[in-house]
Amino acid sequence: MRTEKKLWRPEGPSFPIAAVLVFLLGVGSVLLLSIRSDLAEAEEHLLSVVSYASEQCTSYSMMSTASETRGLMRVMEEARQVAPELAYPEQAPDEALLRDCARNHYLSGILLLDGDGEIAAACASHEEEIGLLMSELGKEALRETARYPKKTYAGRVYCPDGSYIDMAAHGRYDTEGVVVAYYRTPVEYIRTYGLLFTTLLDSYQTDREETLVVTDGRKVIASSDSALVGLDSDETPVLRNLTRRGRNDEMLTVRSDDGETPHRSLGMVRRGRTYYVYAYMPERNIFGNTIRNAAMALFFYAVVLMLVMTLRWKTAQSYQARRLRQEREYQEKLMEAARRAERANAAKTEFLQRMSHDIRTPINGIQGMVAIGDHYSGDLQKQAECRQKIRVSAQLLLELVNEVLDMGKLEAGEVTLEERPFDLIELLDAVSTSLEYTAKERGVRVLRAPRRLTHTALVGSPVHLKRILMNILSNAVKYNRENGTVSLACRELRCEGNTAWFEFVCADTGIGMSEEYQRHIFEPFTQELVDARSSYSGTGLGMSIAKGLIDRMGGTIEFESRSGVGTTFRIALPFRVDCEEAPSAALTADEAEEMPLRGMRVLVAEDNALNMEIAEFLLRSAGAEPVNASDGREAVERFRASAEGSFDAILMDMMMPGLDGCEATRAIRAMERPDAKTVPILAMTAQAFAEDRRRAQEAGMNDYLTKPLDAATLVRVLHVWRKK
Repeated sequence: MRTEKKLWRPEGPSFPIAAVLVFLLGVGSVLLLSIRSDLAEAEEHLLSVVSYASEQCTSYSMMSTASETRGLMRVMEEARQVAPELAYPEQAPDEALLRDCARNHYLSGILLLDGDGEIAAACASHEEEIGLLMSELGKEALRETARYPKKTYAGRVYCPDGSYIDMAAHGRYDTEGVVVAYYRTPVEYIRTYGLLFTTLLDSYQTDREETLVVTDGRKVIASSDSALVGLDSDETPVLRNLTRRGRNDEMLTVRSDDGETPHRSLGMVRRGRTYYVYAYMPERNIFGNTIRNAAMALFFYAVVLMLVMTLRWKTAQSYQARRLRQEREYQEKLMEAARRAERANAAKTEFLQRMSHDIRTPINGIQGMVAIGDHYSGDLQKQAECRQKIRVSAQLLLELVNEVLDMGKLEAGEVTLEERPFDLIELLDAVSTSLEYTAKERGVRVLRAPRRLTHTALVGSPVHLKRILMNILSNAVKYNRENGTVSLACRELRCEGNTAWFEFVCADTGIGMSEEYQRHIFEPFTQELVDARSSYSGTGLGMSIAKGLIDRMGGTIEFESRSGVGTTFRIALPFRVDCEEAPSAALTADEAEEMPLRGMRVLVAEDNALNMEIAEFLLRSAGAEPVNASDGREAVERFRASAEGSFDAILMDMMMPGLDGCEATRAIRAMERPDAKTVPILAMTAQAFAEDRRRAQEAGMNDYLTKPLDAATLVRVLHVWRKK
C-alpha cells in the first residue's frame, strides 16, 4: 500500500517552543548583561561623586582648621600682651581701662577673673558675649593659667547667629587670676570673606540627575539640591535609609517616598570624621542602556526569526526529498539488519551443529576404542593401538574446549596477559618437540631453523605465545602433504631500552590458501575446504584466536600463501628483557632417570577420586611418595599434624568442597612453623586462565599445573622446585 507524502512542515510545538526559548534566553541574557553593566556604571558614577564630595569636605576641613588656627594664634598673642599692661596700672582695672586696652589691641572684649574664677572686671562689645563665654570660663584648663603664668589657653565658641568668638586666657601678673581676651567675627564678615560649608557644592554639575548631600550627622549642611540644606537628615527618607542600611562606598537600593510619588533610588554613603557624604539618583535614570539594548535585541531577534522562517520555507522541498531518501535507506537498513539477524541465527545454529559434531566425534572415538579394547582384551598390539587413538581423541577434545573458551574470552575482552619470566629457547624447543610427534604420524618433518637471538631471558606471557605458535604450526601440520616440511624460525629484530622485538616465521609446504579464503582467514569457524572438519579435525577457531592474542599483546601478523605451494606466517611481538635472569633448572642427563622424583614426599589435595588416582600413579611412576587429602580442610590438618619438613611439595586442587585450594593455601602459609612459608605449593586445576593463575599466586601458591596433567610437565615442575 502506497502512502501519499505531504509537503514537509514543522510538526508539533517544537519550533515555537524553541523560538520562545531562544527569545527568552537571548533577550534575557541581553537584559541581564545590560542591567549588570548599568548597575556597575551607576556604582562607579556614584563612587566618583562621593569621592568628589569627600575631597571637597576634606579640603574645607583643612582650610577651616588653618583659618581657626590663625585666629586663635592672633588672640593668644593679644592676651599675652594685655596681661602685662594690666599688671601695674595707675588705678585699679575697671571697665573703662579694659575698653581702652581692648580698643588698642582690636579686641571685642576683655575679662579679668580672680583666683576663684569669678569675673572681677569686664568689657564687652555686646552683653550676650559674656554669657556665650561662660561655658569656656568654667573649664579647669582655663583656670590653670592663673597658676602657670607661661601657659596660655585658647578656644573658639560658635554663636547662634552664625558668628564665632576666638578667645585666649593668660595668667595675671598683678595678682592671682586670669586675663581673658577675645575677638568676635561677625556674620557679615564670614559670609563675605569666610569659607562656608554650604558653598562646597555650588560648582558641582549633575549629569544624571543625581543628588549630592553633606551632613554633619544630624542636619544637611551642603547639597546640590538647595531645598535640602538645613533639613534634619532623619526627616529625609533616602538619607535615613542610607544611614541605617548603607556601608561605606557600597551601592544599595532604597525607597525614596516623598508622600506623593513613591519610587526607588540607588544611593551610596561615605562616613568621614565630622561629616557624612550621600549621593543618590532615581532608579529610572540608570537603565537607559538596558532599554536601548533590549530594543536592539528584539529587532535583531525579529530579523533572525524572519530569516530562519524563510530558510525553513525554502528548504521544505529539499528536506522532503532527503526525508524520502532517508526512509528508503532506512528500509534497506532494516532489510539488511533482518538479513544479518537471519545470518546470525544461522551462524548460531551452525555453531551448535559444529560443536555437537566436534565434541561427539572424539567422544565417539574414545568410547569406540574402549569397546574395541575390551573386545580384544588379549591382543596387546590392538590394546596399544586403541590407547593411542584414545589419546589422540582426548587431545582433540581438549584442544576444542580450549579454543572455544579462548575465543569466548577474546570476544568478551577478558583475556589477561601474564608478566612472568621465561626462556625463549626452552619455549621454542618445547613447541617443536610437542609438534614433532603429531607431524611424524602424518609423515611431515619439522625443521628447527637457526635462531638469531641476543636476549633469551624474557618477561611476558609464555602461555599465550605458545598458544599462538601451536595454533599456526598445528595448522601447518594438518594441512600439509605427505613428506612435507614445517619450519619455525625466530630472530630478534631490535631492542628499545628494556623491550625487545622478535619475529617468528612459521613456514610450511602444505596445500596453501586461495586468494578468496585469505580475506576470511581470521574469521571464526572459517575453513576453506568443505570436508576440512572431517579430513583434518579442525574447528576453524585457531587463526581467530591467534590473531586476537597477537593484537592483545601489541604485535602484528602477516602471511603469504599460494594454493598448492604453501604458507608462510610472520609474527612480530614485543617482550620485556629479564634483567634478573634465574639459572636454568632443566633435568640433566643423570637426573633424567627412570625415577627422577625418588625420595620426594608430596601431599596431594584432590576431591575427585579419579583425578586422585591419576595423580598418585604419575607421582609413584616418577619415584615420589604421595599422601592423599580428600579436600582442602584435610590437607591443612595433615600438614599441621606432620613433622616439620615432612613434605617436599603440595599439589593443591583449586576447586574443592568446604575449603578450596586458595583458602587452604592461605591457612598453611599462616601457620607458625618455618616450612609453612617455604614448602612449594603447586596449583593443580582445570581452571586454565591467566586470572586463575594470578589468584593462585596471590593466595601463596608457587606454580600452576593445568588438567589434564602431563606426566613430563609434572615431573619437570616438581624437579625444579626440588632443586630450589
